[in-house]
Amino acid sequence: MTRADFQALADERINDAGALLNSGRFSGAYYSSGLAVECALKACVARNTRQFDFPLRPDEARKIWSHDLNQLLEFSGLSANLASQPPSLISNWNSVKRWQNDSRYNSGISEAEATQMYLRVTETTDGVLPWLRTLW
Repeated sequence: MTRADFQALADERINDAGALLNSGRFSGAYYSSGLAVECALKACVARNTRQFDFPLRPDEARKIWSHDLNQLLEFSGLSANLASQPPSLISNWNSVKRWQNDSRYNSGISEAEATQMYLRVTETTDGVLPWLRTLW
């Protein structure tokens, strides 16, 4: 997959999240919001690679295909950038980073939880996804 693929997937997943939220499918909206962030982080990782470089070590390759948002943030090299962001963005990140890929199996996400996740990801000024879009 390419950087552009991950960028397109991030946009598609956040659009899915909005549609799911609007139709009362709160668990799906929560999951898709987090997946959008995962894809955006992977686009940031891809930005750091160069064509024709020797492939990463196997342990590094496994980290890239992780679903752990904290691990992806670290591997993307954006931890220092995040630390320099406004407290409201850092707060949004601290909430969003708790998302797990296994949330796709959780059918008990409330409307409030899904809405909060979606807003923390999409807020225009301090949302996680708008911040990542400036870096991918």
